[in-house]
Amino acid sequence: MSDRSTSSNEKDRDAVGEGCTDPELTASEERPAKRMKATHDRTSPSVVKNGESSGSGRTSARPRVPALPRIPRSIAPPPSNHKAPTAPFIGSPLTESTAIQAISDLSKALDTQPTITSLSQQPASATSSQLDSGVETTPNVDLQTLEKKYKVVLEQRDVTLRGFRALQALQAREKRITNNPNLLQQELQLTQDLLETSRTERNESLAQQQALRRQLKAADARHDAALEELGTVREELKVACVERDQSRSRRHALQKEVDDGQAELAGVREELTSVRGELDAKIAEGEKYRVELEASRAQLNAVRGQLQTEISARARVPPQSEDLLMNELEASLEAVKQGTSLHQTELARIPELEEHIRTLKIERDELRGWKQEAISLQQEVTEREKEAVEWEQRYEARGGRLTVAIRELSDLRARVGW
Repeated sequence: MSDRSTSSNEKDRDAVGEGCTDPELTASEERPAKRMKATHDRTSPSVVKNGESSGSGRTSARPRVPALPRIPRSIAPPPSNHKAPTAPFIGSPLTESTAIQAISDLSKALDTQPTITSLSQQPASATSSQLDSGVETTPNVDLQTLEKKYKVVLEQRDVTLRGFRALQALQAREKRITNNPNLLQQELQLTQDLLETSRTERNESLAQQQALRRQLKAADARHDAALEELGTVREELKVACVERDQSRSRRHALQKEVDDGQAELAGVREELTSVRGELDAKIAEGEKYRVELEASRAQLNAVRGQLQTEISARARVPPQSEDLLMNELEASLEAVKQGTSLHQTELARIPELEEHIRTLKIERDELRGWKQEAISLQQEVTEREKEAVEWEQRYEARGGRLTVAIRELSDLRARVGW
């Protein structure tokens, strides 16, 4: 009975291998089939048709599954990616009975495939060359349906192989536990040690997380304080900018006043220069008039002396000649009087010119005072500008520090994960 089940398994493996075009799957299928043979020989129940064991009274072996036809390369499906896993346990552990039941279900599925049964009735005239060339020899068979069923069979085979390997791993574990009763205790102790280590690491990570949260809160507080300080600094900067603008406007106004004063002073200077020139000319003319007046006085004295001489001489001359001489003397005397009155008029203007000169000197002193005040205001504006520049530099330095603090806070948040 064991030989029958073994031969049936080998026939099933050969039948599935003929329909599979993947050499790796065929090779991987041969080795589990041998291990399955040894397992069935050891566990005594063999799988037969409809999932019944040999103890049920039926001794007939499962009929051979018809071989799948060879699919042409042009329409062959791609190689299956379902490879056997390397881990000993796949999913939940399987017992021997569940593995045997899975194999029985697969046998039922293979026995009830109508397409596979119909494929066994194909005429023998379909040669391998015709199949390779892609000529359709079975017009009643849908190739897409065949490919889908082929993939389903491959997946079922992979599931069966995984279950068989899981069964082998479970049996090996049972053997190890049987040979070494302390193995479970050792594994339990190892698991407990790992659990304690994990708890310790978890507590450490929680402590680190709490520390990072405290650091983050402190950094948030520093950030808020820095933002408040930044707001204060910005307000101060705004006030300083307003004061700077006001100082600049005052400076421009004062500069305009200074320029206007300097222009007015230049005009006054020009006027003063012209007045000085006129005054010098008037003084020179007055001196000339004085000299002429002195000369006129001397001439008048001379004329008087001459008149006295002539008067004394007239007493000795006839009356007609005396009248002619008196007329000439009176004419010359009138001319001298007119010149003297003109000179006196010019001399009377000298005090007025001196008063005008004093007024110009006072205005010049006032302009000098305005110029000095403008210079002092300009110096004050320059000092205010320097102070504003210093404040701007301080605010820029504070802004740089705040930027660094914000960047550090962002890095800390990124590390913490908030």
